[in-house]
Amino acid sequence: IGLQHAGNLWFGGYAMWGAIGGCVLAALLCAWLTKQKVIHIMDAAAIPTALVIGLGRLAEYFNGEGVGIMIENKSLQFFPLAVRTVCDVWDGVVVYEEWRLAVFVLEALAAFVILFVLLRTREEDGRQTKVFFILFCTISLVLESIREDSYLRWQTLFVKVNQLTSALVMTGVVIGCMAKRLQHPETGKLSKNKAITCSAVYVLLAGICIGMEFALQKLSWLPNWACYVIMTLCAAGMGLCAWWLVFPGKACKIEKME
Repeated sequence: IGLQHAGNLWFGGYAMWGAIGGCVLAALLCAWLTKQKVIHIMDAAAIPTALVIGLGRLAEYFNGEGVGIMIENKSLQFFPLAVRTVCDVWDGVVVYEEWRLAVFVLEALAAFVILFVLLRTREEDGRQTKVFFILFCTISLVLESIREDSYLRWQTLFVKVNQLTSALVMTGVVIGCMAKRLQHPETGKLSKNKAITCSAVYVLLAGICIGMEFALQKLSWLPNWACYVIMTLCAAGMGLCAWWLVFPGKACKIEKME
């Protein structure tokens, strides 16, 4: 699907970041009307957002989106691991169907894990918002690659728009936090060498992720499972680098389980 179809919502499968962007705009408007800080409103919206994303992903069961590779092994053709999709209908009768990996279930579980983490995260100066974006973007880098439904792709970079958006948003969070730290050193210290190292590793891993998307499309000698393993490790590394750059010198405060 080309970018010229970005406004055709009936294609489905690629509107998640549009919805999140709408939430951010709503927070900006609410902050302007109520004279509150935007980050406080976004913190308040982080938990409901994770919940809605999880439920929305589960709802993809009904529209045929959120599926991945075809599952040919009959012993693995069961829900929630896989989902049956109709491929051809003749005179109202299904003549061909197949089982595909239920990626939307994995994305829903990921959203609920993020929800659990946010519930244990203290509301403190945008902390919940930062945690949400770091975790959501890290997970999306991999799971969006596995999807084989309706999606937008940058042909020149061999990456899907949702993947690229996730990388850009996470990078924006890192840059914003580092810029704030330069203006207000009391918010946390990070050594210059560590900041440079983390930033360089972050960029390198992002490049490898793009390379793995290229490999999935063009390199037949490299198995797809190997590409996904490498991509998962690189995405996790990007998330860790982002975490260290956003929360320097101390771990993000997570409330202890009772």
